[in-house]
Amino acid sequence: MNRNLMIISASIAVLFSSCKYPEAYVPLMKNREPKVFGMEIILPVHTIHEQETVRAEAYVILADGKKHAVTEVLWESLDAEIVSVDQTGAVTGRSPGRGRIRATLDVKAAVAELDVERHIDYNRIMISEVFYDATGSDDGKEFIELYNDNDYPCDVSGMQVKDGAIGSKPFVFPEGSSINPRSYVVVASSSDRFFELFGAEPDYGYFSFTLNNSGETVFFMKNDGTVIDVVFIMGGADDFPSDETWGSAGLPAAPAGDSVERINTDDTGTWHDWASGAPSPGS
Repeated sequence: MNRNLMIISASIAVLFSSCKYPEAYVPLMKNREPKVFGMEIILPVHTIHEQETVRAEAYVILADGKKHAVTEVLWESLDAEIVSVDQTGAVTGRSPGRGRIRATLDVKAAVAELDVERHIDYNRIMISEVFYDATGSDDGKEFIELYNDNDYPCDVSGMQVKDGAIGSKPFVFPEGSSINPRSYVVVASSSDRFFELFGAEPDYGYFSFTLNNSGETVFFMKNDGTVIDVVFIMGGADDFPSDETWGSAGLPAAPAGDSVERINTDDTGTWHDWASGAPSPGS
């Protein structure tokens, strides 16, 4: 081969061996955050009681409809007298009403509402009078009175009044039952007999159990069986007798025709809160 031709061939081979195929072109993309279209506040419940606290969570809503939780938001209450909220999203009921909270992130914001209901002190609803031994036959003449010592009405729907006999059927307050502030309600064993004796209708009638004249226990309970108030008459019923904290194995007691009546609303849980006297239902 011609020497010059060999030199040219070698040069071409070296040239091609030093070339590389170009890498695929990848256009530079600007790193952009997903666009936020809005915000939402999610609450676990929409009704709380005074002094109850729940946790609110803030979410951003993206262009694809997805939601992402965010924590770096500004929380504020729009109705501070009803609800408060701290910077962790803890929402606390302050007073009854409908309150609003707001979460803000940059220029986006969301508002949520929740209702605050009154915290009812059921310990201030108490048995105030028991008429258990009428003159002559007791049939249909007995009544039990409750008193609401709170300064607000109290819903007693589903709550129960019961005697101390295991297996007896309690009286259950129907849905919508309420006791006005500083007021009484009377539950009678018979509306007709109550009217004959006292010339007025009871608030509720009737209960099906019979109060024992020789010793009885009367309960006011929540619908789950939690005892709110109890009175042990003449030492209580055989199934639920009084204990040493009550302070007496025989008091209170009333002669036939009288009631046992509460004389102390600062309940001590002893017989000293009670005395006997003429029946005075509703007052």
